[in-house]
Amino acid sequence: MYGLVYTMVRIAVNVTMSVQPFYLIKVTGFIETPDNPTPLPIALVPLVSYTTSLIFSLFIYKRMMQKLRNRFIPLLISVFVIFIGSLPYLFLNKEANVRWLVYLLSSV
Repeated sequence: MYGLVYTMVRIAVNVTMSVQPFYLIKVTGFIETPDNPTPLPIALVPLVSYTTSLIFSLFIYKRMMQKLRNRFIPLLISVFVIFIGSLPYLFLNKEANVRWLVYLLSSV
């Protein structure tokens, strides 16, 4: 069971990180131009994601592991957090004035 949950976490993280740049370009409209081949949001979203992941790993994960005394429950929780954190992406588009939520959602 542990292997299945670990695999689901790795799949969720890898798919999210690989699909995010395409999502930002095609759905939210952060468009590449000849002068600017990499728009700032496309560079900032992974940076925010990796930074919050690092902060979580350094300050929260160890305490959570000590309190729960295993790795299964935190990994299972992370599958649900990633799933719930990905749902609002369905409602973002070019016309929405909430494109800034991409930064908040990428940290989840």
